[in-house]
Amino acid sequence: MSRPLVRAQQIVESRLRGLGQKINDVLAFRDQRLRFDKRAMRSGTTTWVLRNHAEDEAALNMPLGYVAELGAARSDDSILYFGYNEEWQPARGRDQIEFVASNLRFVISGVEEMPDLRFRLEWAGAKTEGGAVGYPGVGAAHPHWQFDVDDGWVDTRIAHGDEPIVINLEPPPERIDLGDMDGGGEGEALALPPRRVSATLAGFHHLHLPARTMWHELMCDMPGIATPHQHTPACEDEIDRWVISALRYIKSEFEAYL
Repeated sequence: MSRPLVRAQQIVESRLRGLGQKINDVLAFRDQRLRFDKRAMRSGTTTWVLRNHAEDEAALNMPLGYVAELGAARSDDSILYFGYNEEWQPARGRDQIEFVASNLRFVISGVEEMPDLRFRLEWAGAKTEGGAVGYPGVGAAHPHWQFDVDDGWVDTRIAHGDEPIVINLEPPPERIDLGDMDGGGEGEALALPPRRVSATLAGFHHLHLPARTMWHELMCDMPGIATPHQHTPACEDEIDRWVISALRYIKSEFEAYL
């Protein structure tokens, strides 16, 4: 089990100011409009939330809870937005705090006939809970992706299993030239009978999809052996590199393919 990341609160606050500057640079915000606000939570943790301090913040027309536009699609009017927060909890020692989680949130919005697509990239590190060190979730991957399902995507009847969603799992039929086999004639498409399953999206957002694994080196045996996909940051520089790289990568992928 990895040891939790513990730092003095002043060091964390100074580092977050630097991270805010880096994110502004990635998005070319020369006015440094993105800055962290500090919030004390009822759970006893402290959360630093990235906020947009632009003068026209009220008129930015962004989905609630998202801080800035990350990219715009070329094929339609959809826009990729993101938000970020970081959570720390008190640790043993004066003015010491312990890393809890780094949370990136994304939403693709802007096409009226389609519901917003929301997903998360989260890194919950090993933390102290009741005197013991562990990861949240039973064998869940850390860091991990999660996809949130909008209310508009899940009909109440579907959520209760009364009207399952039908999914065709087969690829499109392949067109095969049969001329050489029967002495002539045009090729025909062999249509395979669809293989169908029933599925529900009601609990889909509970799935933790690994963002870093070592399965090619170590086998996992869920939920008992989760070591190959559970990692905690060794230092705050790892968190910074992870956040900046994730923003650069997702922005590049979104703008390249949408």
